[in-house]
Amino acid sequence: RFFEKVSLDWDQLAAFIVKQISFKDKHTLILDRTNWKIGTANINFLVLAVAWHGISIPVYWINLGRAGNSNTMERMQILSKFIQLFGVDKIEIFLADREFIGDDWLHWLDHYGVRFVIKIKGNSKIYYNKKYKRVLKSFRSLRRGGIRILKCTLWDLELTIVGYKHTDGEVYILATNGDPNLAVELYSIRWQIESMFLCLKSNGFNLEDTHMVDANKLELLFGLLAILTCWNCKIGCWFHVIKPIKIKNHDRPEQNLFHYGMTMIGTILNNVLDYANDFRNILRILKKPHLIDHSSYDMEWQCV
Repeated sequence: RFFEKVSLDWDQLAAFIVKQISFKDKHTLILDRTNWKIGTANINFLVLAVAWHGISIPVYWINLGRAGNSNTMERMQILSKFIQLFGVDKIEIFLADREFIGDDWLHWLDHYGVRFVIKIKGNSKIYYNKKYKRVLKSFRSLRRGGIRILKCTLWDLELTIVGYKHTDGEVYILATNGDPNLAVELYSIRWQIESMFLCLKSNGFNLEDTHMVDANKLELLFGLLAILTCWNCKIGCWFHVIKPIKIKNHDRPEQNLFHYGMTMIGTILNNVLDYANDFRNILRILKKPHLIDHSSYDMEWQCV
């Protein structure tokens, strides 16, 4: 009955989430999809998220209602919502995988002043040194760990292409209209949305176990889980300041903020009398987002 009677204002929800996690003027945005099947129904969400200390928090999402990639209009629609509510000047950088490429799309981003780093396909054709060539050819000679930067034209747009050969031998080819020297480092943040999807699904809320197929109900459910994701991460931050997350031998944290927060919330709710002060602190944090001193946990988070 809740999902039949309740509706949310998505702009108000996005503003609420950003206010909960916002400690700076600009944000790193990540765009990606997550999908699964319920019987013969394809559940397919296009999600725009804000990167935040090793994970990301959803701020806008669209239930595509079909299998397969998003189209240019859907990408414009979801990013336009953020721009209209917060302003393009609040975007530090926009990150996306090679699924999210295309002539009109990149021109639209550049036209609206959105700085981006987007992975492109190796067979994309660039105009360089007065001739067209497949972009991968320019980076075949890279050594592992090597980087090469090219000023060239892609889809009639003047961009910088950055090639990076990972230590495993894979070549990453990134298109950017920002600082090319930061492109590889910035793009590495993109995995934070993959971490968030795991938290929503098999490694957290088990979203795929829902039997809902109604588009409106699914979007509402996604919204509720976005709020809970935000709160788990905030509570995880609070407890990380008090009792830091252990660092493993390979210099990665034992768990991310989402799981730390979820564990602590569960412990406190199961033993409210023993954790009365912590319970009150949780309520204060959720009521007043800026009580947390984020500088205390601004560490290098890795995917866990």
